[in-house]
Amino acid sequence: MPEYNAPFCDRLARTTGIVVVSITYRFAPRCTFPAAHDDVDDIFVWLLEHAEEEFNADPTLLTVSGLSAGANLALAASLKAKNKSGGSSVLDAVTFYALDARMNPTFAPLQDLPKEMLFVIPTIDILLHEQLQMIDRLQQEIKTTQQRAERRVEKAMFEGRLHGWDQRAYNPLDAESLEESEDKFI
Repeated sequence: MPEYNAPFCDRLARTTGIVVVSITYRFAPRCTFPAAHDDVDDIFVWLLEHAEEEFNADPTLLTVSGLSAGANLALAASLKAKNKSGGSSVLDAVTFYALDARMNPTFAPLQDLPKEMLFVIPTIDILLHEQLQMIDRLQQEIKTTQQRAERRVEKAMFEGRLHGWDQRAYNPLDAESLEESEDKFI
């Protein structure tokens, strides 16, 4: 829910001066697959078409982020949102433990993903292996492409942290590592 991340969104906007749009989508189990994906895809289309007039923001600088399921949805939408040259309309992505069956990130083509990606990963997470595998594959592909200077995939590991540790609403006690993860994002 957007209100859970309001403190981070506020800090991000104040620190960087960027426009931050925090969204929501329909949740399972009440709304089944692909409802959430459809909602986020629709929001992407709207943002790309209206960012300039509604927010005075450059749509070519779109960066996405998300936590858990939101990270999955952000990356999946970035694969679908294409620019005129056929690449992703998303410039950067910062995800907090992302994997998604719809986009099958283990096999997502490098050229379809954002040019810069930061994966924030707790080490006690059922998705740890898959995330590290995806990052390794992407970093290896970058080394073998002509786009080395244009692409970057990084990870920020948080030892001893559980999936969801960085969501303020659930864990207000771990302010130090929460702030560290936000600093890496910014």
